[in-house]
Amino acid sequence: MQRYLIVFAAAAMLLACKPGTTNTDSSAQASSTAPMTVQQAAQQWGLIGTWASDCSQPAGPGNEHATYALESDGTVSLSYDDGPGIVPNRYGWNQGLILSPDKLQLDGTFYGDNQAQHTVLQKNEQGQMRVFGNVDGTGKVLVLNGAFPSGGAPGWDNKCQ
Repeated sequence: MQRYLIVFAAAAMLLACKPGTTNTDSSAQASSTAPMTVQQAAQQWGLIGTWASDCSQPAGPGNEHATYALESDGTVSLSYDDGPGIVPNRYGWNQGLILSPDKLQLDGTFYGDNQAQHTVLQKNEQGQMRVFGNVDGTGKVLVLNGAFPSGGAPGWDNKCQ
């Protein structure tokens, strides 16, 4: 039964991710009145910059640094740095939507396998951020309601100065 609930949740997330359209749902309609580019949504939500669990420490396997940047082609890039000698995972986001003050939806591509990605980021009261939901283009649920399907959860990251 749990497998069917996960598949249903993944399908709902993927249906909300339609290339070439603006992604909307009832909470998004309440939070914004005008269409935004992915760069505008990322800037307004406070995403641009580097995020890490411990900003005072260098990037490493136990302290991944996630850097979101505005690109000249109108997209937002994401690079996960796990330290020297490890090839960063890179993403390109071409659609963004502020769902609520604490949730931002991003749609784009993971360059490692060129799979579409539908991601929802979440902030807490302390301004920390984590991945709340992620489904890839095959329908595989990577994160659901702030948890990994196999157990555990993405950590909360701080915005680095």
